[in-house]
Amino acid sequence: MDDTLIRRSRIVVDTYDCALAEAGDLLVPLKANVIRREHLLADLHQLITAKKPVRTSPAEITLFKSVGNALEDLAAAELLEDTLLSIDRKNRAPSPAPAEKPASLSS
Repeated sequence: MDDTLIRRSRIVVDTYDCALAEAGDLLVPLKANVIRREHLLADLHQLITAKKPVRTSPAEITLFKSVGNALEDLAAAELLEDTLLSIDRKNRAPSPAPAEKPASLSS
């Protein structure tokens, strides 16, 4: 991301701790004094619960930076598994009934 975009954006992160530890897209401009810590306006929880307003006009740019976490990965994997199992059940042909043995093979 270029410095102008970062500077003009109202930045929301998934979590402050993760973003400040892992998000190179933010760490580099912070270290270069392109932005300050105050540019990170809210985390995802604050945004969803409306504890911190982010956008106050349509002209503003909101930048969401997510570094992801294991819980998000697990939820995505579970959703994918459920979807694939559902598709598999819908596309599976019913099993044929077992054939009866001819009388000559019965003991």
